[in-house]
Amino acid sequence: MATSTSPRRGKRLVETVQGGGCGCGSSDIPSDQRGSLGHPSIMNDPRDIALYAAELVSGDRQDAYGHPLDNFTRASKIWSVILGCEVSAEQVSLCMVGMKIAREINQTKPDTVVDGIGYFLTLGMIQEERLRRENN
Repeated sequence: MATSTSPRRGKRLVETVQGGGCGCGSSDIPSDQRGSLGHPSIMNDPRDIALYAAELVSGDRQDAYGHPLDNFTRASKIWSVILGCEVSAEQVSLCMVGMKIAREINQTKPDTVVDGIGYFLTLGMIQEERLRRENN
């Protein structure tokens, strides 16, 4: 198992962005410490969760679904028809965070926290990409 030292927390359980097929260190984590998706179920440092979420939204998922601005814009068009009002890509991201909060209130799961962080990260990615495209 790959470990490193954190000045705030001492020894970290796993360095989440190294090793493993998903880029999260899964292969370095003993099977009894893996969550349902193969990511660490025990993370001693909040940065482990954030790093794992960042790897998810900027890695395979972005490759599969495209940049969040494009993906969430497609979703916003569908939501706009369903709701009968204009919905932005940014609002899709925020609504998905809201969904994760609702799920967390009902039942606590590590995956929900990771996904919530991931949706907040996509919000930042959408905002940055929108500015970049407007300035080009």
